[in-house]
Amino acid sequence: MILSRQKLFELGLENGLRYLDRKAGLCFYSADHRPGFQRRLHDDAQSTVLTAGGLLIRDAPGDSALALQILRALARTEPSWNVGFRLFLLCWIANEMLRAGRRDAELNAALKEAIVGAAGVVAARRPGHVHRPGYTNFWLLDLAGLILAGEYLAQDAPPCVGAALCRDGRTQRPDGSCSRDRSRHKAAPTFGTAHSPAELRQRGLAMLREFVRLQSRLDAPEEFNSPTYFPVQVSALIGLRQFCADPAVVRRAARLEKWLWRHFVRHYDEAAGVLTGPWSRAYEEDRDGQQPLIRLMMAGFRDDAPAWKWVAAQVRRQPPDLAWGILFARLRPGADRQ
Repeated sequence: MILSRQKLFELGLENGLRYLDRKAGLCFYSADHRPGFQRRLHDDAQSTVLTAGGLLIRDAPGDSALALQILRALARTEPSWNVGFRLFLLCWIANEMLRAGRRDAELNAALKEAIVGAAGVVAARRPGHVHRPGYTNFWLLDLAGLILAGEYLAQDAPPCVGAALCRDGRTQRPDGSCSRDRSRHKAAPTFGTAHSPAELRQRGLAMLREFVRLQSRLDAPEEFNSPTYFPVQVSALIGLRQFCADPAVVRRAARLEKWLWRHFVRHYDEAAGVLTGPWSRAYEEDRDGQQPLIRLMMAGFRDDAPAWKWVAAQVRRQPPDLAWGILFARLRPGADRQ
């Protein structure tokens, strides 16, 4: 097997499609991948969103239609408690499409619909005042998602985020009619509370300022050196740095990214391809040396040989986390972290 970032992307997409229920338009998995267990969404549809993004990037015949089905299914599926994953990954897809010049009306409407639902929930749980970040990965995913969603939705803003949208992405009146062409469409379900794109962005910026303030006082984030959540934390900051239009936000995200990498290199064992302790949050698969997200991240970001060896060994087993290869093959860490 010839291993490369493109191969990592292909393996991630193959994995996502493996778990995709094409009738439901969502990725499901069972405990221990065994039959007889009740199936459930993979951690608030992480694999589902990643698969939709992978299909749109690959853009083979039939991919756009399947991605559209997935995005519409996501818009109808109420987010779970870790909705920040969904919001950030949807904003990543939106920016990938913008950079590729994809202007498909149906796809953009479905994507906007899904972002609106996730942003409404994140905004509802992040009140106007700020508080201690706690779980660093949730905090960074939420703030990055809110800022990027605010920017994306402002490009063709409906009156408020959380308002019902027609299938073509236009705002719907209370009587069910379209606000622009008087045609009637079935409204998508809505979640969370209504906020304008500017309000979403301001909440995200307030969270970013609070994180920077705490970072200036502490040597490390509260969720320190986590083999599961470091890749999530740094991905949120890379996404913010790569896609945010505000130069001041980009500079802050770059500084925080460098700060996180500094802690990472102190504990990363290059020969073994794992993050050594002490850890703040870890799971059984981390303790037994698997560390799937660390290995996928290092395969995508730096072509580490131990990471690729692990990835090659997982092709037959197909753990759901392998879908994260789609994202790690596309994001780029800061040049001085390579």
